[in-house]
Amino acid sequence: MPSIKQIIQARILEFGFTLSEITLDSYITKTSIDGSREYNTDNAIDADKLMYAIVPMLLLVPKVSEGQYSREYAIANIKAYYQSLCLELGLPDTLNPVPSITDKSNQW
Repeated sequence: MPSIKQIIQARILEFGFTLSEITLDSYITKTSIDGSREYNTDNAIDADKLMYAIVPMLLLVPKVSEGQYSREYAIANIKAYYQSLCLELGLPDTLNPVPSITDKSNQW
């Protein structure tokens, strides 16, 4: 079985991104998750928490266009994936904020 770190690398690659070892290790350290552990059903949630931490950074990647070559990312799909992670983990969704209605009747 692959490690948690290998699973994260594969997931990020599926979105069309590459992430340096140093950047991935920094997120592993930041989240206090042991990336070297074998990925299994007992620690699958750790991989999801790590992805939750990484996804917002992926949205900072700019569009690339040079001559005939152009590269864009499906930002809406990444945000949808992030939203599903938030719901699954019970964590706040900072990329898709829900508008709130406040009672302003007391300002009259």
